[in-house]
Amino acid sequence: MTTTRTLAERLGPDLTRTWMLQEVLHTGVTAHQRVLIARTAVHGVTLLCDGRLKSSELTAQAYSEALTIPGLLLAGGRRRLLIIGASDGLAAQIAAEAGVAHVDHVDADRECVELCALLLPYGYDSHQLLAAAEGNGPIRARFADAHQVIVSELESGTRYDLIVLDAPAQPTGGTGYLHELYTSLYLHLCRDLLAPGGTVVAPAGCPTLWRQEPVALALDRFQSLFRTTVMYTAWELEQAFLLGSLTDATDPAAVMTDRLSRLPYLPQTLDAPALASGLIPPYHLRRPTAPIHPASQR
Repeated sequence: MTTTRTLAERLGPDLTRTWMLQEVLHTGVTAHQRVLIARTAVHGVTLLCDGRLKSSELTAQAYSEALTIPGLLLAGGRRRLLIIGASDGLAAQIAAEAGVAHVDHVDADRECVELCALLLPYGYDSHQLLAAAEGNGPIRARFADAHQVIVSELESGTRYDLIVLDAPAQPTGGTGYLHELYTSLYLHLCRDLLAPGGTVVAPAGCPTLWRQEPVALALDRFQSLFRTTVMYTAWELEQAFLLGSLTDATDPAAVMTDRLSRLPYLPQTLDAPALASGLIPPYHLRRPTAPIHPASQR
């Protein structure tokens, strides 16, 4: 008789997702986090860090394209891109395929990145990671503290067309999680690190009505710091992404749709209709003062 392990992932104060782990490929603690890589029936090989989903065989392509492609479309420029986090390396690879000349991929947890390259069937393999760590090609992998890298690049005068923050999530104390790098301090630094017309992108959480608090908090921060803030929702993932631009864009959706048709990369999970629908935020995020009416109070 085969025994299936389970892992409960807390999504909110009254919401838990249970993972059925068919085969554990790795479990351990790095210098930064608890790392579990396991095979699951629906998601395939899955990476969970500190008990929370980071990526999976089923969703990695869709997530990585949503993390990078809308930002590239809004920014326009494809000279330099900085990715913080995204341990499996797939987002960096997609950016390079989309024509970015130089991709800096920064992750503090080298052991986790190496485990991903060894065990995940997507993103870097071990040879590709070694090439990126040595700077052979458009991707340069750097194992360092994100804050130190940002400050160092600011001092050196380096500027990026796109900065992608896929940072560890922290509890908000309310109904969900907020990423550590969403704080105003980091967003200020990232904004200053942008080239003219540049864009910062970060996943903001789940936009469903019962998990909107982290999205609303992150949205407020972005709107206070950037001239243009765009929200893109990958509905198949129930995941919202925020894009902050230094440019005043009167119709960002039109700009992004036009650039999609000319992008030197054909997304596998995102086309013009998906982009258009994803750029319409949910009702209660477009109208934050609108009351929520539980059915029992009608």
